[in-house]
Amino acid sequence: MLFILLFLTKFIVMRLLVILLFLTVFQVSTGQIIEFADPNFKAKLLEADETNFIAKNLENQSIKVDLNENGEIEIEEALNVYFLNVSASNISSVNEIAFFNNLRNLDCSSNQISSITFLKDFESDYILNCSNNEISSMQLSGKLRLDCKNNQLTTLDLTNTEIYEELNIENNSLTNLSLSLNYEFVGSLYAKGNNLSALT
Repeated sequence: MLFILLFLTKFIVMRLLVILLFLTVFQVSTGQIIEFADPNFKAKLLEADETNFIAKNLENQSIKVDLNENGEIEIEEALNVYFLNVSASNISSVNEIAFFNNLRNLDCSSNQISSITFLKDFESDYILNCSNNEISSMQLSGKLRLDCKNNQLTTLDLTNTEIYEELNIENNSLTNLSLSLNYEFVGSLYAKGNNLSALT
């Protein structure tokens, strides 16, 4: 009887170990899925492939973002994207852009975005085109070429941002613009259609 009990215990333990091993392998093989607040943003990313210009890699080649074709965007897949064009796609939020750590160029113009956070390091140059939206607040850092014309900005604080080549803030409701004093801005500033009273 004791022999049978030991055999059954060993059998149950072995089955549990096999199940745990299977679950661990399954977890590793399925990457961390990004949860999107805006289904239109996710849908646009799922449209990306080699035949369109939605997403590009470091070599400037059009790529498919959903590489494993599971209908989800995973963090590892997001890391392949260096250039992203999601313009005119009825998008209201691009918050998940924070997962695209290698992104160097984002065009999210002509959507319905009301706020944007684009926090990057200063080691690389970035291009951000968020023009023709409904943006009333922005949180930015990094070295940017920025086009945010035709929005609803009343203030813009760029003290944690280094602007290069171009800053286009036309047709907003800006009364104040704060730039960092840590560098010399050499480039073009487009600011008509605002009520700027101070440039600091």
